[in-house]
Amino acid sequence: MTKQTKFEKLIDEVINGNDTLGALGYRTRSSTDELIHYSESRIDDKLELHIDLPGLDKNDIEIEVINGRLVILSNREKPIGLGYTTNKYGNYKCVYEIPQKYDHDSIEVTYKNGVLIISIQEVKTKKVKIGIK
Repeated sequence: MTKQTKFEKLIDEVINGNDTLGALGYRTRSSTDELIHYSESRIDDKLELHIDLPGLDKNDIEIEVINGRLVILSNREKPIGLGYTTNKYGNYKCVYEIPQKYDHDSIEVTYKNGVLIISIQEVKTKKVKIGIK
């Protein structure tokens, strides 16, 4: 049996339901259980999340959709030899349950100035009139 990486272990929590989501359908935490700051807005037919991840390179952030949940993982390594600091270092995990009315295939992500911006379009509903035979 091979040893799981931290990423694989966190993904396993999500897939197997071992990660408890909050009452509003989301759970955000870091390795030190610090709250990850984010905001959510719903404008017209779009859901937009702004997640603060300062000090990271976009290549250090992993994003996946698993079982209707948006999973965001990252790690901010503490520089060797760094003394006292108030900066946060360690593993970050954010799990957000995407409401069913939003299209998982429409997710667009940008990362600018330490803020991860995730946009998800609402599914276009179609009315189909069904005839009776």
